[in-house]
Amino acid sequence: MTPRTTYLHRRGLRIFERGWTGLEGFINRLAAAAEPLRPYNPLYHLGPAAAEPLRPYNPLYHLGLLVIFLLILLAATGIVLLLLYRPGMEHAFESVQAISSGWLGSIIRSVHRYASGALIVIAFLHALKMLLSDRFWGSRTLAWISGWLLVILFWLTGTMGYFLVWDSAAQWLTEYAMNTFGGAFALSFLGPQAAGRTYSFFLIILFLHAFLPTFVVIGILVHVLRLQRPRYWAPRWLMIGATAVLIVLSVLWPATSNLPADLRRLAPVAQIDWWYLGFLPLITRLGNPAFWGLSLAALSLIPAFWGLSLAALSLIIVLPWLWRGRHHGPSAVDAARCTGCTTCARECPYNAIEMVPRRDGSPHAQLALVKGHLCTGCGICVAACPEDAIALERLEMDALHSQARKALAHARETGAAPLLVYACDRHVALGSFDLTPQPPLLQGEGEHLTSRPPLLSGEGVNGERLHRGVSPGIGLERLHRGVSPGIGQPTVACALPCMGALRADAVAEALAAGAADVLLVACPAHDCGHREGSRRLTERRHHRSLLEQPRVRLVAAAPGSGSEVLAAAGHGVASHVPGSDDRRPATGRPLEAPGTGQLARMEAAARPLVVGLALLAVLFGASILANRPASAITPQQAQIRIAINHHGQLLARSRDLPPDILAKLPPGVDPVLVLGGERFPIRLRLHVDGELVLERTYRPGGLRREGSIYGLETFWLAPGAHQVQISLMDDGAHWRTVFDDSMMIGVGEAATLVYEPNSNVFVRWR
Repeated sequence: MTPRTTYLHRRGLRIFERGWTGLEGFINRLAAAAEPLRPYNPLYHLGPAAAEPLRPYNPLYHLGLLVIFLLILLAATGIVLLLLYRPGMEHAFESVQAISSGWLGSIIRSVHRYASGALIVIAFLHALKMLLSDRFWGSRTLAWISGWLLVILFWLTGTMGYFLVWDSAAQWLTEYAMNTFGGAFALSFLGPQAAGRTYSFFLIILFLHAFLPTFVVIGILVHVLRLQRPRYWAPRWLMIGATAVLIVLSVLWPATSNLPADLRRLAPVAQIDWWYLGFLPLITRLGNPAFWGLSLAALSLIPAFWGLSLAALSLIIVLPWLWRGRHHGPSAVDAARCTGCTTCARECPYNAIEMVPRRDGSPHAQLALVKGHLCTGCGICVAACPEDAIALERLEMDALHSQARKALAHARETGAAPLLVYACDRHVALGSFDLTPQPPLLQGEGEHLTSRPPLLSGEGVNGERLHRGVSPGIGLERLHRGVSPGIGQPTVACALPCMGALRADAVAEALAAGAADVLLVACPAHDCGHREGSRRLTERRHHRSLLEQPRVRLVAAAPGSGSEVLAAAGHGVASHVPGSDDRRPATGRPLEAPGTGQLARMEAAARPLVVGLALLAVLFGASILANRPASAITPQQAQIRIAINHHGQLLARSRDLPPDILAKLPPGVDPVLVLGGERFPIRLRLHVDGELVLERTYRPGGLRREGSIYGLETFWLAPGAHQVQISLMDDGAHWRTVFDDSMMIGVGEAATLVYEPNSNVFVRWR
């Protein structure tokens, strides 16, 4: 197992996460909800005239909440369909067709179908984002495991729903279940009484399909168990937009059924939902027993598809332990300074701090207690504490700010007007900065500088220091190029675990130490790596006047969005000259757009929502694209199916017992009651056109071999006329012919021969 590393050092994941956040940033630039007639500008000031943070219509920021909304939508449409549905082999297909015959029923059914496919897509994307952003281990382990168990539950519930349609896709699924489970379950679908015998099956499937979502609710509660202030409702625009997109897709491409199921014929080519039923064609290709897999009981030979699936799922479940990282926590509380104000406990996003009664003679009633196994090392509690009573164990925040002030003061003495940049680890790791090295501002510091500041590596110089380094000699020359030509302002850049860890007084002290401007680079409010860091930062600026400075600017952009950071850094950076009273205005207002007509107003208002809806259409369209035709691989175009339900002959029959044993039995007592009801196994032989093609032995069920005997066999052959003979041995000694006839088997026909125990022969099911 590799050594545990921090977020910034897990470079493999960061490469893939950079691609993900790049997509998010691109969508933000297209769909940012800017004011009408104003172009997108991520920069706003933290002053009284501050512009509000821009909130783009980006569904990728709400994938988990979108899953919950899709579940609600599925429940609502499912209740309507449940009221109109009639179960059973004779009525299921017709009732579904009747629902689809009306425009409203067709929309409801289609929304239900496409929302179920979208549910799997969105759930997988949500899991992928958590994996790429390193949010799957530590305190998030419970959410990771419960999330994947929820996905399995989604799949099971959705797969059961396809039984209820009872078309050719349901037939394929049923035949797979018959071959897998066998026994009485398989035989209940065959024969003249199949409709009556399977009615209870439809009721059970219908009940499970409607009842299993109850466990989904429980699973969601477990999923968010370790979160404080969990969110359940997606933004209003997303709920309305998702519903509208699903309705439009349902109108344009309504869900339809395949041909009705008929187990007397081979399952034809069918349109299947590959998200739920894609395993059926895969099973036909990977279904041969290929390797040993670990089941819950013991080692057993299992089909390759399910073995691979089990192996993949097992790897996913244990990933939080196999690939566990390291953060800068847990937080540590200085009991002498803690006043029990509960601020840290209230602001912690992960319920990692609880207040306990004090028994040390302190005048304060409570003490903050950190639950280390729940701490993520975000540092939000550090900035929240008004008494400086809490700190991260592996990150010296005081040393970080002290070095920054030292660098700023020296820059001031040399006549420079440096820019102080605070950024979170995600922005640092994912390439929001591209800074060129400059001569160091402090003697003895900066010799280690290369093409990127070591501070932005997150671990100090080569990971040797526990606190973040500060690179006072890094300029923004490249960052300014093309925005403010000729400006090369030196920069002091500080990386924090989360921007929620930034204290307000640290910004004020930096300004007093000589910073010309302070740029705060944060994640969007709905995409903070620690849930609430960006929001805490903006909330503090409303309540603490120290942050309400015209020289303090905040850019909230997707990590890796270098263009937004460039625009923010270049917007009036050099307008303040040391010793001058010239200040740039703190209006925080984005630039006016060139167009002021009605068309420009409509475009500015519609563009953000259109982009968001277009992305939803792409995500939900995966449900439609997943409906592709497929068929089972068949060696021939016709099939003989033999179904056996036989009680078998008893081993302990009185006519077979020796006289001395019979003499010992009480008068009138059945030998079976004394000697047991074990039955002979049944042997079967199938001859086709005079050739022995199949021979099987079936043993009785039950612990004492006293149960019924079930068997289901298939034999592929070419269509046409065939002489078929079936022989049976049920007494351990004698073969007898139970079927001998010429059969005409058509193309695509599954000629089914069902054993009739009363007449002791096989009859053809027509």
